[in-house]
This record gives sequence, C-alpha cells and structure tokens, in this order.
Amino acid sequence: MMRNTITTFLLLIITITAFSQQAIYTSKSGNGKALIFLPGFTSPASVWDQTIKGLDSKFQIHKISYAGFNGNEPIGNPWFKPIKNAIVEYI
Repeated sequence: MMRNTITTFLLLIITITAFSQQAIYTSKSGNGKALIFLPGFTSPASVWDQTIKGLDSKFQIHKISYAGFNGNEPIGNPWFKPIKNAIVEYI
C-alpha cells in the first residue's frame, strides 16, 4: 500500500514538473499580418532584430526562443518533441 502511494506521488511530481516547464518563449510586437521568426537552434531570437527593424509597422512580429537558449530555463530530455509541439500549438 505504502509503495503504491509513493509511486503515485512520484509520478504526480514528474508529471507536474514536465508540464510546468516552458518549451518556447515568445515576444510579439506590431500590427497586421503575422510573421513568425524562428532562430537557428542554438541562436537567440534576437538574431532577427536587424531584419525585423521597421517591419512591425506593417506586420505583427512573433519572435520565438527555445528553452535552454537565450537565457531561458532549459527543459529535460527529450527536448525536441516538446519544442516542436509548443511551436505548433503557438501557431
């Protein structure tokens, strides 16, 4: 009985931790048609700043950064699927 309770408790903690981790971080500016900027995997979203300059007067800009990069809190492994799913959900 006690073993089942401990196992259930541990699974609950793991589940809460997994779902509380944020896979992507976003920033939004401007108005108009949406443009989404994804950086290269190890790059911060700020790599797009020069490109974006002036576009936010015509477009709604969405910059995405990934967990573990650009000073964002990392997530556990496996990391690819949660990041991919978060981008798809955001879009």
